[in-house]
Amino acid sequence: MNACEALRNKRKEKAMHGKGFYAMRNGMDPSRLPEFNLMHARNHMLDHVRYLGPNGILSVRRHYDGVGSLPPFFSFCDISSLEILTDAEHQDMRVVQSPWFATLRPHYRDRIRHHSHVLARSGAGRAGCIGTLLFKLFEHAATDRTVGQALVSDLLNTNAITAAHFGRADPLVPTAVGGEPPPRRPEEEPVGTLVMVQ
Repeated sequence: MNACEALRNKRKEKAMHGKGFYAMRNGMDPSRLPEFNLMHARNHMLDHVRYLGPNGILSVRRHYDGVGSLPPFFSFCDISSLEILTDAEHQDMRVVQSPWFATLRPHYRDRIRHHSHVLARSGAGRAGCIGTLLFKLFEHAATDRTVGQALVSDLLNTNAITAAHFGRADPLVPTAVGGEPPPRRPEEEPVGTLVMVQ
């Protein structure tokens, strides 16, 4: 095996392995950005990772300074399964929202949130750079996993992409246990989420 084949095989390993993921994009009042970034890193992300227990949220990536048509902040959580948000075992679990977070919450802008069932994923990487897409899925792509697997496999055969995660958003899953689902736009469903990692 030459070095290129070894790298390609390494890229096909799965760093994230949950059956679901949560993707949130948001903006923030520019005057609150330094405090928002500090609060997110030292407080808010840790609270979210803890609240479902050790087999709930498996890992989290957070990105900022995004460019494009979506809001600039992006949080990406690998979740063992979306059922954990609605099953009986976890119904008493709640995110502890600190007073620090509560003071910043009114300054959030343009939140776009989706819990997605994984249709296909492949590769690994530290996610130094990412690209995200939201799009309306054809019914065939939403139900036939071979379509998604072909997509992520093709993406990993490019030089720049080390991992790809493809999912179908579930509009009925609450944002957090005991909460409400995010606002829906039925005319845009089913929603596909694609996260590409470099």
